[in-house]
Order: sequence, then structure tokens, then C-alpha cells
Amino acid sequence: MTRGDTLHDVRPTDVDEPLAVDEVHRVLADRCRRAVLADLAARFHPVPLYDLTHRVAATVADGPPTDATYREVRAALEHDHLPTLEAAGLVQRTPVRVELTATGLHVERLQRAFTASLRAALDDA
Repeated sequence: MTRGDTLHDVRPTDVDEPLAVDEVHRVLADRCRRAVLADLAARFHPVPLYDLTHRVAATVADGPPTDATYREVRAALEHDHLPTLEAAGLVQRTPVRVELTATGLHVERLQRAFTASLRAALDDA
């Protein structure tokens, strides 16, 4: 992806490296990681870690996030989730910013489509 691209400009052929299906399932198995990908896809620019942490904490908390929830999410992002997403090639980060890669955007789109299809199938059942 280059600066100025929109979500519609990124195609599956733009992904950096294909991921194994098992790796995609492992990475997306965690709700916090899915929240990170969704948040970054919605913004499509490097996001300050501070802002990302607050939005993810609000997404995964049962109710308004407390200071303790924020600290827990920040630690989990820094020590588990962001390193996992980065190792899978889905995000790039600096100590203060995180952004989605082309592969990350493609995986997030697939995950969103899969979730919608699954919900529709369950509603029809």
C-alpha cells in the first residue's frame, strides 16, 4: 500500500506474502487481535498506539473500560498481540504507531466477510 491508497485500491494480489490457513486461524482466534485489525482497517493510516489501545479496550471491555482495563490491554498489545500480528506480516509498528499492511487489510476483509456469512447462516438455521 502506498500513501493515498484507499481501502478499495488494495487488491488480494497486493499482499506481501500469503499466509498459511492455520496461521490465519491462529492469529484471528483472539478477539483483541481482530479488534486491532478492524480498527486499523477503519482508519487506513498509522495510528498512535495510545489511541489504538483506548479503542481496543473499549471494544473488548464489558462496559466502559477502566484504567486497569486500559493497562491490561496496553500490556497485552505490546507483549502479545502486536508482536503476533507483526510476525504474521499483518501490521507494521514503531514504538508509538501501528499500521496495517496490505496483507493485514486483505486478511481483515476476509475475516469480516467470513463473520458476516457465518452470522447469516446461523440466523437461517
